[in-house]
Amino acid sequence: MKTISLPLFSTVAALLLAVSTAPADNIVSNGDFELPGTGDGIAADDWLKDFNSYGCYDGAARNGAYGLHPGASFGTGGSYQDLATTPGTTYEVRLWIQNFLSGSGSSHLRALAGSAPSSSSSVAVDDQGNNTFAFDSAGLIDNQLVDTQGDGSWSEVTFQFTAAGTATRLGLYNAFMSGDTVHSINIDDASVIPQGGGAEAIANGGFETNSGNGSDPDAWTVDFNSYGAFDGAARTDSWGLHPGASYGTGGRYQDLVTTPGVTYDVSLWIQNFDSAAGSSHVRVLVGAPGITPSQVAVDDQGSTTAQFDNATLVADELLPTAGDGTWSEVTFQFTAIGGTTRLGLYNASMVGDTVHAINIDDVSVESVVPLTLAISRVGGTLSFEWMSQSGKQYDLVSNTDLSTAPATWDPYNDGSNTYEDIAADPSGTNTLSGVAPLGSVRFFAVLEEDIPDPLPLEDFEAVSAPNVPAGWSITPITPGTTSWEGGAPTGDGPGEGANSSAKCAGTNIAGNYDANADVSLITPLISVPAGGATLVFQKWVETEVGASTDDKGTINVLDAGGAFLAELKADIIGDGLGWSGESIALGSYAGMDIKIEFNFVSNGDEHWSGFYIDDVTVTP
Repeated sequence: MKTISLPLFSTVAALLLAVSTAPADNIVSNGDFELPGTGDGIAADDWLKDFNSYGCYDGAARNGAYGLHPGASFGTGGSYQDLATTPGTTYEVRLWIQNFLSGSGSSHLRALAGSAPSSSSSVAVDDQGNNTFAFDSAGLIDNQLVDTQGDGSWSEVTFQFTAAGTATRLGLYNAFMSGDTVHSINIDDASVIPQGGGAEAIANGGFETNSGNGSDPDAWTVDFNSYGAFDGAARTDSWGLHPGASYGTGGRYQDLVTTPGVTYDVSLWIQNFDSAAGSSHVRVLVGAPGITPSQVAVDDQGSTTAQFDNATLVADELLPTAGDGTWSEVTFQFTAIGGTTRLGLYNASMVGDTVHAINIDDVSVESVVPLTLAISRVGGTLSFEWMSQSGKQYDLVSNTDLSTAPATWDPYNDGSNTYEDIAADPSGTNTLSGVAPLGSVRFFAVLEEDIPDPLPLEDFEAVSAPNVPAGWSITPITPGTTSWEGGAPTGDGPGEGANSSAKCAGTNIAGNYDANADVSLITPLISVPAGGATLVFQKWVETEVGASTDDKGTINVLDAGGAFLAELKADIIGDGLGWSGESIALGSYAGMDIKIEFNFVSNGDEHWSGFYIDDVTVTP
């Protein structure tokens, strides 16, 4: 769970003051142009005058004392700053513009993002002609021409670019256009913010490119004794990595372009070689490349020479694989200490291991984008804005003091709404408006959490009769011989799954149910979202029918430990006329972990095909 917080306070009991600060992950330096703050016409710290730029000016301030006046009046010009960026990451540019001296009429800003040239380039920043300035026209990744407000008011400008390299130049220029009645502009409060989701830092993490058994997958360098790509090592698609020959050690590495100080998520999947049962180990090393091979231990049989600088390792993960040969996911984080970070994947044959080689697939390294929270006052209400990520949900929490951690605070209730389980906005930025303030002193935070996984669609197509899917369970059969089974129905029942599929689950899929059955099929654990959810499934039922029949199905809800909580639907009977849909609300179990029980009982009389289900899911 991530927490983003910002204090909201007031020194006067009757007044609630919303305090907003620049986002913590803003990569622009001195974006408010307050430094050096020594007078008009001075170059702003960390900004370079390009041509004909006036620089800092107190008449250009939206906030604070100074803003930027790019280009002298009746001319063109501007300033630029080189930003440290992560290739592939999307950034949002935010800045405020105004006509010079709040004049009424039109004027224009040109905002350029791109690469710094090896020499000056000619790029048009207005329609009066080209100006030679410090920008690579071939490397431009964004070029924004923005009208200012005709009434001289301040207006916010936002746009996005995706970084092509580790350094991106941001240039802000006055663009004197034909027809402009105001020939100069003011700029203040500039920020550049990485967007949610992070950027993939690794290449060919699936080992699919330039792959064949024993080949060298693209972007990965052999360190020592590595077999390379192997089709028997694939978790998904065709190829995986087999690092280290069987019964030996070895591996491969890749040098990643990283941003110093940025945190990265590492994810990879590991498996015992050839799905063998027994123990084996993976060693993952992260750090600086060695100038020459360094002695780094990758197993406990002794040190092995690896292409790593042992003095600057930032992560050393020894990972046991599952003893049954299944694939398991491993995740961890590291914080980059340089512009290049080496990631090494090694087979680490340990003393006591019964399997001496491993498989690796689906490696991912993504930058972790820190969250930001901005609070502003809009009339008598509060407005909140924060960065969000797909697959996450958010609670706005609050407290009146900082004596406890924000993670323990309750979701904020302003008397009308409780602000929790807020879905991520697809744009990557969430905005919450119209929130009523309560009290004179209050602190706010936003908590980020994974959206609880509902039960994914289970269509039973992957099972082989009579098995049920992994995670599902069947209660003992007492005293008859009826059992819930998965697979293709071959008896007198439905003949196929729902929606013309091949498989389903049912009571004795190859024949009729027996006398005196009492059997249940139980789902895996389901996390019901706080906003509620709905159980949806298809059913086919053929039973003894009649008012007094004892042959029937029931849907129950169980707690996480399997104890009965409540009956959701009773007396499920039918005459086998076809599949039909069923939908049951689970709102009473919002925020809980539960299981769903499909129960069937029979008496000693007539026996029919029974109770079948398919396409079971729980949807928020």
